[in-house]
Amino acid sequence: MRILLFIAILLCCPQPSKGQTDANNSPANVANPNTTTLTQGNQSQSYQSDKSDGKYQDPNWVIAKLTFALVIVGCIQAYIYWRQSRLMRSALRQNRESSEIELRAYVLIERIQHHLPLTEEETIPERTITLIYKNTGQTPAHNLISHIFWDSISGSDAHLPSNYKFPGLETVDESLLTRAGSLSILGSGQTRNSEHGFMPTPKGVEFGDVYRKFLRGEAVSIFIFAKITYEDIFNKGVTKKPRMTRECVRIVKADDGAIRFLSYDMFNDVT
Repeated sequence: MRILLFIAILLCCPQPSKGQTDANNSPANVANPNTTTLTQGNQSQSYQSDKSDGKYQDPNWVIAKLTFALVIVGCIQAYIYWRQSRLMRSALRQNRESSEIELRAYVLIERIQHHLPLTEEETIPERTITLIYKNTGQTPAHNLISHIFWDSISGSDAHLPSNYKFPGLETVDESLLTRAGSLSILGSGQTRNSEHGFMPTPKGVEFGDVYRKFLRGEAVSIFIFAKITYEDIFNKGVTKKPRMTRECVRIVKADDGAIRFLSYDMFNDVT
């Protein structure tokens, strides 16, 4: 920056002409230093000669050019500072994101267990599903809520449509929200079980009615959806969306008559 300022000053300052340099360095002047003293008339004549020859520069014009050069240098310096500040903010953001990825909470669903009967005569228990999940991250998970939803599609071994939307709390009756999940804190490395029952679908269909059709061998496919939402130190109390873990399984009946849950190829993700 100092080099740029020095160059600007050199460009704005008037330079002596070659004739003046040769005259000042002439042998007569070198031999007799006293000859450099001019009378007032000679100074006036020299001033008029320089002005008529175009060698004279108005001091105000020199100051204006110097000011313009300083403005250009200031703009360049401001851009450099802005650029450095932007790079520093970008580096800080990348460091924060790296720390968040390394230290954030990760709640994973390890297993979905069921307590479903094998025959139509048996009663379906109120707490049908046990959800087992673990925090594999480095920090606790706060405001953790677990939910279980279900849905059915006509047809044996049927598949969910590609545009199917994951069931949400908007499909649950307000009076049943207290049964939909539990609010808690899960520390790093801790595992927890939560038990859930099946609530009616938005159309009022009961799980027991559809499940008995499934046991009778009717053409129906039943899907179970698990969802866990939580926060951690990086998004707690801010406007960010809660972190989420989802899993989808399908109920199948094995050849030996056992009821099993098979992982489905949709809605198995972590955010």
